[in-house]
Amino acid sequence: MSKSHFPNIFLDQNKDPIWMIDLDYRLIYANQRYLDIVRNITGKEQQLNETAFIEDFDENYTIKWRQYYRRALHGEAFEIEEHYSLPDTNEIYYGQISFEPLLGDDDKLFAIACQSRDISKIVKHKSEVNQLIDASLDVFCTVNEQGRFVYISGAALDIWGNTPEELLGKPYKDLIMPEDLLETKQKLIYIQEGQTVTAFKNRYIKRNGDIAYNLWSVKWDPASRLFYSTARDGKEIMEQEEKVQQSEQRFKALVQEGSDLIAILDVHGNYKYASPTNSSIVGISQEEFLSKNIIDLIHPDDKEKILTCLKKIKVENKLVLDTFRIQNHKKEWRWIETVFTNMLDNPAVEGIVANSRDITEEKILIELNQQTSQLGKIGSWEVGFLNDEIYWSEEVHKLHETDPENFTPSVSKAIDFYRQDFKVFVETTIQKCIETGEPFDFEAVILTTTKKELWVRVIGAAEFVDEKCKRIYGSTQNINDKKEAEIRLNSLADNLPGVVFQYLIFPDGSDNFKYINKGSQEVWGFPAEDLIKNSRLIWDGIIAGGEIKKVRKSLALSIKSKSKWTTRFKYIMPNGEVRIHLCNGTPIFLTDGTILFNAVILDVTQETKDEKLLELVTKIARIGSWELDLVNQTGDNMYWSPMLFEILEIEDNYNPTLTGGIEFHIGESRERIKKAIEHLVEDGIEFDEEILLRTAKGHKRWARAIGKCDRVHNKRTRIYGSYQDITERKKSELENKFKANLLSTIGQAAVATNIEGEVTYWNRAAETIYGWKMEEVLGKNIMELTIPDTNAEQATVVMEMLKKGQNWSGEFVVQRKDGSSFPALITNSPTYDENNKLSGMIGISSDITQKVRYEKLLEKHTQELERSNLALKKIAWTQSHVVRAPIARILAVINLLEEQPESFDEISFWLKQLKISTHEMDAIVKKIITETYSLDQE
Repeated sequence: MSKSHFPNIFLDQNKDPIWMIDLDYRLIYANQRYLDIVRNITGKEQQLNETAFIEDFDENYTIKWRQYYRRALHGEAFEIEEHYSLPDTNEIYYGQISFEPLLGDDDKLFAIACQSRDISKIVKHKSEVNQLIDASLDVFCTVNEQGRFVYISGAALDIWGNTPEELLGKPYKDLIMPEDLLETKQKLIYIQEGQTVTAFKNRYIKRNGDIAYNLWSVKWDPASRLFYSTARDGKEIMEQEEKVQQSEQRFKALVQEGSDLIAILDVHGNYKYASPTNSSIVGISQEEFLSKNIIDLIHPDDKEKILTCLKKIKVENKLVLDTFRIQNHKKEWRWIETVFTNMLDNPAVEGIVANSRDITEEKILIELNQQTSQLGKIGSWEVGFLNDEIYWSEEVHKLHETDPENFTPSVSKAIDFYRQDFKVFVETTIQKCIETGEPFDFEAVILTTTKKELWVRVIGAAEFVDEKCKRIYGSTQNINDKKEAEIRLNSLADNLPGVVFQYLIFPDGSDNFKYINKGSQEVWGFPAEDLIKNSRLIWDGIIAGGEIKKVRKSLALSIKSKSKWTTRFKYIMPNGEVRIHLCNGTPIFLTDGTILFNAVILDVTQETKDEKLLELVTKIARIGSWELDLVNQTGDNMYWSPMLFEILEIEDNYNPTLTGGIEFHIGESRERIKKAIEHLVEDGIEFDEEILLRTAKGHKRWARAIGKCDRVHNKRTRIYGSYQDITERKKSELENKFKANLLSTIGQAAVATNIEGEVTYWNRAAETIYGWKMEEVLGKNIMELTIPDTNAEQATVVMEMLKKGQNWSGEFVVQRKDGSSFPALITNSPTYDENNKLSGMIGISSDITQKVRYEKLLEKHTQELERSNLALKKIAWTQSHVVRAPIARILAVINLLEEQPESFDEISFWLKQLKISTHEMDAIVKKIITETYSLDQE
């Protein structure tokens, strides 16, 4: 036989099934044992190069084996256990199947080789062992080096609450309680290192949340690299140990580490035992105590008391001692409170147990509390309902002015002390506390025995037993001084022109008002009680004003910097009115993280308007301000307002100084301002000067310079003032002065008034004509000065014309200062300001008394002349006919003579006739003269 046949013979005669699968799950090789088993199970022959999955098996079988093959085809070598029933014997076949990937010459996987080894005998033996192990009440388990369970017996379900299948492969640390994990790991390290660890304990958390108490016995096998372990239920043992441990700890805490002083004395008072706390209080070691008698440490005044107690305790079980003093190593006397217990018959003690407590600090606090109660005027009280007892401390009696020896307090008597307007409230409050247990804290007024009114604060609480009020107790404090001060402060706050309030910001971000005065109604538009209930009302008004971010930012900055809170903001009143509020407050940081703001808010709406108006006026009036600090700076640097920069026409980067500022003054103005500032700094003499400046651009400007100063302890600390550009006013003044001089030189009265008729100008001629001096008339009404009552109505008409912008001129009867009247010729005209707005009127008047007199005389002469003319006319008319006759005759005679009469006699005759006519005519003329003369006489 050839050696090449050996592998085939070995494979075919091998009792273990061997087969091979290609990449497409086809059976490409199977030994005889494999084929026989398949035939025995299925009754069919398995063919090569066909699917490796057996058709007669169910779908789950195919899925499971496909997963096995896929793992191997991915290059994984592994083993599984499988079992199936043999049809001919009905025995269970247990096989350990290995899967091995096969690589070709190109190192690529081309198939997998599978081999199933019969482990039925091993499994059967193992099963018997497992049955024996599972019958044990203890858990047997194996844990690998990685801390995972490899094997777990059935007892795991009872002890740990999990089946073995649930725990296999899981880390043991997943079950262990966190506080036991570190110690458990350390124990396993010790065991793995070969140290002897007989047993240890830990606790597992069951699936239902219960605790499993484990007592472990563990052995490490270096060959298999496994921990072989046994866990016993140690609940009872561990709980018992824990109780013992707790008892020991309790004893240690009470006796050795407690605050109480535990000692054991013999019947003579000698120390047999002293707890460590005795050493800490007294300052001697426990060994030193054993050599001392308790009397050695006692205050001389208390020794007799202790000796008496030592005698009594011999026959009594327990004895409470009055407080006494012992001396420590610092020679200080400590107050001690002690209970003696007779345990002489107890074989474990055989002595008197002294349980003591150092009450020195308590005694000091009690004394301090008494002093504090007296200082704070606080007294305590108690009402017991089980034995109907009531207690008032000495201070409570003092508050009510009652005698503790003679006055027996009761609830009804206590309520009767309250003023009538508080009685119902107090009675209701106490009754509610008794019925519901609700504590109370109120302020009220009592009437003492001597009828003196007293404000008190009463705090009380109830104690219940079996849902019944056993007692109520508390304190009463005299707060009369505080309350009166509070009332005064509230009254003061309510009369302040603003809102005084306390505002709380809590650690969780919420807020509310603690106190608000009555000013909230006027400033915020809400009563104080509404705002305390709902602070949101104020925030809504600030939000409506549009400056909520500004307010919150200022609050945050105040809190962060722990500085004063100052801000100004718009607030919208409930009626829609816009107000400007100025807030000033101080934050107080309380221990619980709460921030308390004590603050005041003022309504500065009008002031804000005034500031804006002032700013506008400053700009219009061209007024700049300056300031020099004389204390907190070196040199003469000073502050100039922007308007002063503008007046002097200098750049914004100019650094103003006192020396540099003086240089802008020119001529005598420079020396005058120098002296004015020197007097201001040295003597505090303030100044108001009109000076001439030259600006940085060379323009001349007139300015009104004002200087003032601040004084502290008669020392100048600051000088300040203003410069106003009065160039235009100065020009106007010069022009007006010229006009005034011009008016003052004319002989007519020049009078100017404002629109109301009040005199603003009165020249010298007016003083002469009307008799009033200028200083007497300025500001007075012209109607009262110059208009007689008889002409008041006409003067009013003239004034109304002027107010309408009309001119008026004419003669008018006016009066002098002495009341005499005279005629005047007046011309009145309206005057206008720079905006062409009617501002007043001006009148030019002259005394026309002589003119009127002359006019009247002329009128009289004219009338007389007219009368004379009339008489002459009458005479002329009358005599004209008489004169005409002789004239006619004369004319006729003359005519005849011219015609040359023939005889002399005729001539003589006619001459005689001419003479007669001439004499007649002479007589007529004389008569006319006489009549005319008589007219003159008339």
